[in-house]
Amino acid sequence: MCGQNNYLLAKKALLALEEAGVFTSSGLVKDKEAKILNQTETMVAARAGRGEGHFVLVHGACHGAWSCFKVKPLLEAAGHQVTTLDNAASGINMKEIQDVRSMFEYSKPLLEFME
Repeated sequence: MCGQNNYLLAKKALLALEEAGVFTSSGLVKDKEAKILNQTETMVAARAGRGEGHFVLVHGACHGAWSCFKVKPLLEAAGHQVTTLDNAASGINMKEIQDVRSMFEYSKPLLEFME
């Protein structure tokens, strides 16, 4: 699942954006969008070719990949590759919850991705 360091990195990024008045719990503040886009382009250009990390974000119980919708663009803007997955019977995964009989079956989409 999302490692403690990855979680802390994402949390710090969100807090920094909130403190700067650029991001609120409801999303980007409209009048600051142009400033953010320029800063993002600068950040990504500065980090291009440096082999930034690949984050695989895995949701918790009763959620789906959609629950990472605020963190994913922040990590991508910082130059990271980001993958979000739906576990079995979660998000857009069509498996019925009654058919998930073990943690192995629940986490099969993640395990297949990691192979």
